[in-house]
Amino acid sequence: MLAHDEDPIAERAASLLALFPAEIHGPLARALRTATAPDVRRRAATALGACRDDPAVTALIAALEAPAPEVRVAAAGSLGNLRNRATAVAPEAAGGDGDARVRQAARSALRKLGAVPTTTNAAANFAALAVLPTDVVNAAGWGPVAE
Repeated sequence: MLAHDEDPIAERAASLLALFPAEIHGPLARALRTATAPDVRRRAATALGACRDDPAVTALIAALEAPAPEVRVAAAGSLGNLRNRATAVAPEAAGGDGDARVRQAARSALRKLGAVPTTTNAAANFAALAVLPTDVVNAAGWGPVAE
């Protein structure tokens, strides 16, 4: 079904497969690793991410090396959807990809994983710095701060 000629049918099949993570993650991971058509691999990566099933991680990390950028985009996005901070290293590595879409998907995944500072986190960090003694800030290399 992931290889169906009509995109809406193939996309719906991928969505339905994600509802059965325990039963389907093996075949989806196999499709992600072995399918020749990039669209089939992309759909498999998307469905694996929707499963939020940890065994999908290995296949998704490997897919970050796929020749087709749309497969790498789907894999990075799915790693973010898993919400498993242990997977943050993979999207971080994908952040150096040669394709802008892959880099954007990797940044988005890292935000979902809480591995990229948000504006709120950055503001909290700056507020914490404001209460540190100036000698500590300077010694840490975050200064120089005038007294």
